[in-house]
Amino acid sequence: MPPNAVGGWLWVREYYPPSYVLSGNLFPPPRFLSGGGRQTVSGISYTSGSSQGNYAWRIGLMWVDVYGIAWWTVQIQFWKLGCAAPPPTRVTTQLTLVVPTSSVHPGESVSATASVSPQVTGGVISILYTPPKGQQVVVCSQPAAGGSVTCPLAAGDPGNGNLLATYSGYVDTATNQQYLQSQSSSVIFQVTRYWSKVIVSVEPAQSEVDVVTGAAELVTVEVLLSRDDDKPIANAPVRIEIQGPHGTSNSGRTNSAGEYSYAFTPTSSGGYTVHAIFTGDDQNEPAEDETPLTVADRWITVLALLLIAAIVIASVFLLWRSRRKRYLRQTWGPGPVTGPRLTIAPPSVRSPVSVTTGQTVCFGCGKQFPSNLRACPNCGKPL
Repeated sequence: MPPNAVGGWLWVREYYPPSYVLSGNLFPPPRFLSGGGRQTVSGISYTSGSSQGNYAWRIGLMWVDVYGIAWWTVQIQFWKLGCAAPPPTRVTTQLTLVVPTSSVHPGESVSATASVSPQVTGGVISILYTPPKGQQVVVCSQPAAGGSVTCPLAAGDPGNGNLLATYSGYVDTATNQQYLQSQSSSVIFQVTRYWSKVIVSVEPAQSEVDVVTGAAELVTVEVLLSRDDDKPIANAPVRIEIQGPHGTSNSGRTNSAGEYSYAFTPTSSGGYTVHAIFTGDDQNEPAEDETPLTVADRWITVLALLLIAAIVIASVFLLWRSRRKRYLRQTWGPGPVTGPRLTIAPPSVRSPVSVTTGQTVCFGCGKQFPSNLRACPNCGKPL
């Protein structure tokens, strides 16, 4: 009642369902209230025999204030009387997660299937994936009314990931059943890199270097990089290391066919080993290969120089001999006249020949000549 009220009377009339028939006063006679302000009125009770449905109360209040002025008001309040529904039946659910394979390569796709039992009529099934690097992500969330959910998963970084399925739960008011939340067991999902292979070859496999000029053939190193399924690995870093008397190295990237080539000129002879190295990447395992290379000394220039020297020496000797004969002819006259071929008789014993002082005997023709001569003017033989 208002704060300035001295006193008043409260009455409540109730109207029963279903047609709001007047049942009478709840407080016969009206309840007297003393003073103003908030007041609590009790004494209203219902039994199990009371009708269920919508009720209406017509509440009347009349009061007199300190000035002796009477006031009144009427309010209608609607409310519902009924039996409370029983709590829903709690149904425990079980969620299973199946992955056809637990190991794939980066970039490949695999399907994960989550199934809930018993059969539910609502709720959501979610499949979550925790990669080796990074935070957990939701692969998919779909209604669980069908009993199972299948989601594709694209493999990412190599390593061990974790797959998990959850069921949100559901309250079916039609059957008054509460399907409880559930979670599957974790499934370890492994992403493995592809096995790689490197094939290195050299052309030519046997080369030569000139021992005089140092000139050598150009050697080409060919590298082929591919996966174990023979699919080429493009744009991959490759390193070539050449070990030997003339060691060198080179780095580059493969083309779209997985090929890389490098050409070099060895400057020293000996045995070489050519290595091709792939250090691996996020999708492919490292690999390497090696092949031998033989570089021999080439002596063709030395032989050519020796031949030229021999020809020069022979030419000089022949020129000297020709000029010597010409000199002797000019000094002693022409040599013996050649005639018909004579038959040489068996040697016979000759009597000793006396040699004049200051003379030399020619053992070719037997004649004597001055001892200062070096060749026989008659037959040309040395004296």
